[in-house]
Amino acid sequence: MNGGHAMYELFEPAIPDIANLLTESDFCGSYRDWERWRRPLAGFIEWGESVLDVGCANGFLLACLMAWHCRGFVPHGFDLNPARIKTARALLIDFAQNFQVRNLWDPIWPGPRVDVIIAPWIEHGPFIMNCRRYSRTRVLFTAYDDQIARGIDVFEGCERNDLTVVEKYVFGAALQIAAVEGMDSNSARGSNSGVPQEPFLR
Repeated sequence: MNGGHAMYELFEPAIPDIANLLTESDFCGSYRDWERWRRPLAGFIEWGESVLDVGCANGFLLACLMAWHCRGFVPHGFDLNPARIKTARALLIDFAQNFQVRNLWDPIWPGPRVDVIIAPWIEHGPFIMNCRRYSRTRVLFTAYDDQIARGIDVFEGCERNDLTVVEKYVFGAALQIAAVEGMDSNSARGSNSGVPQEPFLR
């Protein structure tokens, strides 16, 4: 898929304005930059997995990842902004029920566990723990250009919090991805207490 025109055609039936989708995703730049700096996330997702985007905004990231990911996965997301969740449900209409209005600071997140979680790097113990305990396989902690410009380094943050990074990706000063193992049902830390164990249903 090359350039913004192909993406415009892909998403036109739901929402035709790519510029607004990018703005609502808190991204300042062109679609070309968006694809260069977000597409690497698709390489961390396996076929058929359930993927939760924490603070998913309007769902455009997940929609793009599905377009870039030929093998397919099941998207889920939550965000504090009802208008953005409404957009996400329209953009990914076949998975509309998988998007909810919820605060990422809530101690209990909506729904049971997923395979993969995409989450912004926030150096806050309970948030980090929630990301790991709601993930069956791995958490993709991300830092984008605005965070990196403020001196945030997701890999140093993981080290400070005793998290083992099993895979990493860096795209200059635009993107950092740290893949950290989730806590499966055999975890010895009791981390699954109160967390539903059945997979999300489409």
